[in-house]
Amino acid sequence: MRNLLRLSLALVVAVGLVRPGIAADVNFYSSLTSEDNQAIIAGMKETMPDLTVNWVRGGGVGLFQRFVSERSAGAAKIDLLHFSYAPGWYMLADEGWVDTEAAKRPEAAAFYDFAKDPGTGTVALRVSTLRIIYNKDKVKPADLPHSWHDLLDPRWRGRIVAADPFQAAGTWDFFWGAKGFGKDYITALAKNDVLIQSGMPGTVDAVARGERDIGITFEYLAQQRIMQGAPIAFAPTADGVPVVPAPFGIVAGAPHRATAEKVFDFVISAPGQRIMVSRVGSYSGRRDVAPPAGFEPFEHMTLLQADWKRVFEEQDDYRDFMTRTLQNGRG
Repeated sequence: MRNLLRLSLALVVAVGLVRPGIAADVNFYSSLTSEDNQAIIAGMKETMPDLTVNWVRGGGVGLFQRFVSERSAGAAKIDLLHFSYAPGWYMLADEGWVDTEAAKRPEAAAFYDFAKDPGTGTVALRVSTLRIIYNKDKVKPADLPHSWHDLLDPRWRGRIVAADPFQAAGTWDFFWGAKGFGKDYITALAKNDVLIQSGMPGTVDAVARGERDIGITFEYLAQQRIMQGAPIAFAPTADGVPVVPAPFGIVAGAPHRATAEKVFDFVISAPGQRIMVSRVGSYSGRRDVAPPAGFEPFEHMTLLQADWKRVFEEQDDYRDFMTRTLQNGRG
């Protein structure tokens, strides 16, 4: 973790800090898109009409780094955190910066085990599934990949796009920590000259406009573009569907603790999760909340999971390896 912590402490914050003087019921850092944050907050306000939320959004890794940088400087006065960079939560827990008891709150009992973590005190605000998407105008159905390992075929060289591992979480770190993938898989995939975009929305855009034929992204981001008419669809993955929980936690020493608890409990409740599913279009980690329209429930899929704690423990190796591998993959 030494390299990661140095990077976090050196991070230049592009927008202003949330300061204790700002009048807000809760201060919320979230890696959802701006539109999705607004949708979730609108849902909160239906139940809590007097609620005021001061929120900042960013990519999963970047938001984690920002929080670490601010907290290390004694400047972060945040109540709630949500980002999909699951390994980073172990560092926050080790530093004592998040409430590790939050995952024991009553509403958390309804969540699948993979969607909550007593070690970090987090519960998944959403559970994303990692999917292969393709441009329907450029890839014929007969030519589609049918598994994650099909992407290693040289015929896909120069045709794949994925998110930058140092800005967005859930792709390369999943491959690092999941059985059957690891360094060999990442090396082989990188050799296919993967185009790296700053975030997953950029990945979807690259496929939608035909810059690359195949992309790796979260299902809800692709589905949003499909609903807007983009010529993209999901390719089959016979070897399984990766699940990537996007943790949600209460910050230790939250300045608006009582309100933060109410918001946390509402967001992970069945009504709150139904709002998240209907407005964001992502899966819920609750057993009693149906998936987004048109998507299979978890019970009907072969789920692939990563050891996020191991990814955290191997962060220095992971970051060094990814830097070298992605550079070599373009050679």
